[in-house]
Amino acid sequence: MSLSSTTLFHFTHSYEILMKILREGLQPRYCVEYDWGKKDLIIPMICTCDIPLSEIGIHRKKYGDYGIGLNKSFAKKMGFTPVFYLSDKSFLFKQLYEYAKNLTNPSMSSWDKIGEETLLYYVKRSVGTACDREHLKMRLKPRFSNEKEWRYVPKISASVHLYLAQKGTEHDADREMLNKTTENKKILLTPEDINYLIVKNEEERMKLFNELSEIAKEKDCNPWKNKFNELQTRILSTELMKKDF
Repeated sequence: MSLSSTTLFHFTHSYEILMKILREGLQPRYCVEYDWGKKDLIIPMICTCDIPLSEIGIHRKKYGDYGIGLNKSFAKKMGFTPVFYLSDKSFLFKQLYEYAKNLTNPSMSSWDKIGEETLLYYVKRSVGTACDREHLKMRLKPRFSNEKEWRYVPKISASVHLYLAQKGTEHDADREMLNKTTENKKILLTPEDINYLIVKNEEERMKLFNELSEIAKEKDCNPWKNKFNELQTRILSTELMKKDF
């Protein structure tokens, strides 16, 4: 069995969000990387995982029953890349931690060269800490390296860039406000870019089967007109996946 997939999966918690992605595209959203230099970093990104479909169950339980499987070749062309997983005992982690600790004014323009601040957009602890608020209910620290994350970061600009936040505080309101700045940074999708669509049960699978026809009419463009029938055959339900994978 391959340790990687030809598909990068992005999961969400609702059917409505999945439909919005199909209609409007994948939007970079601000996510929190906790406990970097006594700060939390809020970074614009689209997260996917490089996990074979047969091994996706644990990841799906964590991030939602609704998924979209992107063709990896398409994702690479768009700029998705694996993140750097770092042990907090490594030299590189310690260097970046100190850099983040002293960082007060993140760059608000495009990067001129590869440096510590650029790396902060693409690194992640291999194992989470007790400061990861989204995982406080877990008995064990989350082992992020098992997620095999591929990340897309939009072009940095005056309105879309890394933000610094106080360590250990709630960031929901900040993220909701910041997400408005990436609404025009969406990656539009066609049926050829999508290997799989995943919904929760068989009833929703049939519902999505029918709604893809409506989306094709709304799009009124050749990729959707000519290929949406093939996409309909690639709809899976977690209900069946639990039995067959």
